[in-house]
Amino acid sequence: GSGVNGAFLDSAPTGLAHNNRNSVVSGRYIFEVRNGAPPVGGEVSGYIFRADTQGALPGAIVAACTNTCNTTTANDAGFYSLTGLPVGDYILYAYPPSADVILRPHQSEPFHVSEDDHISNKNVTLQIADLPPEGTTFSPNRNPNQAVPFIAWHSPTTMSEVSPSGLGSIFVEVLQNGQVIATFSLTETSPGVPPGMSTYTGVMPDLFPHHGWVRIRKHVGNTIEEFDAWIDPSGTVKTVGGSPVVGAAVTLYRSDSASGPFDVVPDGSAIMSPTNRTNPDLTDVNGHFGWDVTAGFYKVRAEKAGCVSPTDSQIAFVETAVLTIPPPVTDIDLRLDCGEPPFVWGNVDCADGIKPLDALLVISNAAGVGPGVSSPAIVCPDIGATVNIDGSDRQWGNVDCADGVVTTDAMKLLQHYIGIQVAQTVQGCPELGAGITLGSP
Repeated sequence: GSGVNGAFLDSAPTGLAHNNRNSVVSGRYIFEVRNGAPPVGGEVSGYIFRADTQGALPGAIVAACTNTCNTTTANDAGFYSLTGLPVGDYILYAYPPSADVILRPHQSEPFHVSEDDHISNKNVTLQIADLPPEGTTFSPNRNPNQAVPFIAWHSPTTMSEVSPSGLGSIFVEVLQNGQVIATFSLTETSPGVPPGMSTYTGVMPDLFPHHGWVRIRKHVGNTIEEFDAWIDPSGTVKTVGGSPVVGAAVTLYRSDSASGPFDVVPDGSAIMSPTNRTNPDLTDVNGHFGWDVTAGFYKVRAEKAGCVSPTDSQIAFVETAVLTIPPPVTDIDLRLDCGEPPFVWGNVDCADGIKPLDALLVISNAAGVGPGVSSPAIVCPDIGATVNIDGSDRQWGNVDCADGVVTTDAMKLLQHYIGIQVAQTVQGCPELGAGITLGSP
């Protein structure tokens, strides 16, 4: 018992119905049984505050994680307590509840918990995200209605800025943990619109393998402006041929246990970070979807009218296996059969009889493999070998597989690698101004 009369009643703030253990559901208590005995171990407790008012943050979700996570929810006073923690090194995570301002989740430095530790006053203050200034936009932006830019991995992202005319360009840095991870420039594209102002535009480089929270730093004339953004690595929905499925409904499910049951995460729930609290959500123009979520066990389901599971046409959706968070899950690849013609390996021809090597140049560009870059891990599906794409100064090297595969097979491999279907896409031959069609043999 609690030792306090009425402490567990629903009418009391400390009542069992108002708290939880190892769950995000109020009134649910999960106790691990280890070697036939109830859990014993250390305890971590404290308060969750918000930076703007220094007030308590009831409803914040808190998790202490080592190989597994122990999760709870802060009570009406913002207090949390995590008990029965096995000996080990932990990271404390705190996630904001639904709020009218954007609060950033917190991740602590590692700390040690011993068998009899009672670590109190492990307080956390959630910081408010700095939002982009008016006139700064990103495209595509996973959730343009959300205040923090939500930018996808591997997705060319255009940043636009309205600033005074005549600056020429605006230098932009992307920082993570205080370190610059990328730079690019915005150039003046629409001078004098509106009067005295101009639109400056540039393409952000792919930030892979970095993901999570970043700072965007703009050098506008003699002024430096900074704001937060979220780089999401979650995943995409594609057809079996590799084309993005735009507007697919993706639904996030969660459980307190890897064995389930799994329930749909309610739309707007604090289980999802404020960067995206929409569930179900829709994939963007690149088929991308993503959420930043609290610790737990998840599944993602994708569906779209007219599409079915590639393995069973009677099932109108595809679903991931169980996903354990943390660590972050990256590059989820969900495939739907949307009635495309079957993929057929094909030759690559240009209208003016362009040489095979030039055709390889075009496909390699589309694959995102640049001069001087080697990609030795691509498998030749027909022969089980690997291929390297090497070269420099626009003079691309030959594409060879370990057993001497012929050029046509190399073309087939690259065609498959970039997910282009037969007769679906026409690319330009940049060196000759011609066009190529990926067609059947």
